[in-house]
Amino acid sequence: MRTAQNLDRVNELIGGTGGPVATHVIPGEEDACALWDALRSCPTLTRESPGWKHLWITAWSVVCTTALSDVVPLGSTARVSVTREYGSIELLAIFDWLLTHESFARQLPPVDLYRKLRTIATRSSKGSGRAARADLLHGLTHVPAGLPIRWVDVEGIDAS
Repeated sequence: MRTAQNLDRVNELIGGTGGPVATHVIPGEEDACALWDALRSCPTLTRESPGWKHLWITAWSVVCTTALSDVVPLGSTARVSVTREYGSIELLAIFDWLLTHESFARQLPPVDLYRKLRTIATRSSKGSGRAARADLLHGLTHVPAGLPIRWVDVEGIDAS
């Protein structure tokens, strides 16, 4: 729900008084602000604290996949379906990136932080897209790297 209080929070984040003024909230802005606030409340990512735990919970609830979603992992051209079962993989990918890019992440505006973490969670080499692709290919052997794999309907194959 978009309320005057939410608009005040967005205005505070993007410039405070005298800065640009938000007259509407884009979809996902509230979640982005919650994630940004959680990161700000965490003094450091290398030590456990109440803010650290809050950041984990917020990242899980805001960034990680909660419903069926199609993603294209970076470096790939094919979509792969990701479900909430990959949420733990996404959360680990997020925190792996945050630990190595903490100062950069703290400088990002709320929406940019959300977009970056969502991309890391789903499309990066450690994200859910790669994990889902690996699950699809599990058990495939003797396929040289780079060789395309094409799935066909078994009934369409001539049994001669």
